[in-house]
Amino acid sequence: MAFKSTKQEWEDVLKNNLWNFEKITAGELPAALLLSYIDLPSPMIKRCFASCCVFQKDQVMSKRDLVWLWMGLGLLRSETGQMEIVGEDYFNILVARSFFKEINDDDDDRVKMHDIIHDLAQFLMKNEVLLFSEDGKVVNELILNKDSTKIRYLTMVSGRSQLPTVGNDDDLKLLRMLAIVAPYCELPDVLSKLSCVRVLKIWSKKMNVVPSGSIGKLTHLRYVDFYNCQSLKELPESICDLFCLQILNISGCKKLKKLPKGMGKLVNLRHLYNWESASQLPKGMKGLSSLQTLWKLDVGESQLDNNHELLGLGDLQNLNSLQGEFWLYGIKGGMIEVEEAEKAALQSKTGISCLRLCFVKDDDRADDDDEGVMNRRLKVLEALKPHKDLEALGIFNYSGQRFASWINGDWLHNVKKLQLSCCQPSLLPPLGTLPSLESLEIGYMGGVRSVGEEFLGIEESHLAASSSSSSHLAFVALFPKLKTLWFWYLLEWETWAGPKYDNQHNNNAIPFYTRNHGLSETQVSSSLSCILHS
Repeated sequence: MAFKSTKQEWEDVLKNNLWNFEKITAGELPAALLLSYIDLPSPMIKRCFASCCVFQKDQVMSKRDLVWLWMGLGLLRSETGQMEIVGEDYFNILVARSFFKEINDDDDDRVKMHDIIHDLAQFLMKNEVLLFSEDGKVVNELILNKDSTKIRYLTMVSGRSQLPTVGNDDDLKLLRMLAIVAPYCELPDVLSKLSCVRVLKIWSKKMNVVPSGSIGKLTHLRYVDFYNCQSLKELPESICDLFCLQILNISGCKKLKKLPKGMGKLVNLRHLYNWESASQLPKGMKGLSSLQTLWKLDVGESQLDNNHELLGLGDLQNLNSLQGEFWLYGIKGGMIEVEEAEKAALQSKTGISCLRLCFVKDDDRADDDDEGVMNRRLKVLEALKPHKDLEALGIFNYSGQRFASWINGDWLHNVKKLQLSCCQPSLLPPLGTLPSLESLEIGYMGGVRSVGEEFLGIEESHLAASSSSSSHLAFVALFPKLKTLWFWYLLEWETWAGPKYDNQHNNNAIPFYTRNHGLSETQVSSSLSCILHS
């Protein structure tokens, strides 16, 4: 009713014939609940909600998983092609109308359905959905011997060594979605029977191979999810024949090191989620201009397989649709890498919100005194300049003499979280004026002996004014939004200099910017611990 703004709208609800029934007979559901469903703004939102019956009761669902499910089932339409935005709008509407209940944790995108809401979804789809619980029992009202030919959505969750039996082969032909969550089961080869399937989810620790002759024939597949298939070592080349494929989730497939050569044929692929999985990708993927999700990419040369041509740093040039978090591994500091880093054009990838730059750890420091080598390392980092609206940045194993000039408050004005770890420069970049910075972590930087005024990133005249009188402290807005400040294992760190409070406050030990009223946590581990106790 919160969305009814006129008297007439309220009266229409009051006069609805559904109020004549205390309960909806088939499911013992309150009439008000069905009215709430009927009042959803569009038929597509109703279908998206109803499709959530494929989840188990009390199951935690993420916004990403829901949007991907709706995409896979073909429930999202957009004239501009931005199906993900439409899906997020639907998700927010269902949250606002209490069909989804937000979980109060660090992740705002995780939700559950109340049991009675889940019952409503199952009531709406009761003739098309079959759910098995871990003990092999059917958890919805579908009667197998009467309705199995009508099944469109099948979810099997099993903690046993065998999966339950579902009708016969003909019962699987019209499935739109098959989800199998069976960590300990040997999986039967049912793929050849799923001629109409759009969504395929298999979560099994025992599956070490995907039937190559079957999956390539599932031409309607839009969403393939092999989450946490820890024994899976390779994907068949035939998976590259799935022209309609939009989403491929291989996260948690730790033994999967490479992807098939023909991945470039998947021109409709929008999301490749490869957390804790293959990071060396085939060269052909450089043409996938619609790719939005790519968790990580290893561009290093040390592990190249001569039988495969892999995606390199410069091949990122045309992947301008990338969004969200992106880890870039294997970055080196040679002449070739300078050119490749410039081609990568990270600055044009405005959808990336979190960027992690991981350089190859250089155990041989013989070239550290070579000015040319140090300059090339710096040029690589300079060329990897991100766009101005980045929200989080991490730099790891960087062995240049100093940090890039773009690491400052003017360019990184929107960054909320910054990590510098295992980097060689002896001077920290000017971070004090980053206006949005909330979390700063600096660790394992053995070259840092002193943290001084260069760390603040403000003019010397401002420093002089701020240190002469405490009344000027507000004028120098250092770390204005900082909440957490961590220093880890800066083993050579000796001094912490900078403007301080005057002597009458007896607080000379720590620079005044660490006394920001918004700063809730400061940790110094194995580095200058004596300062914080003085």
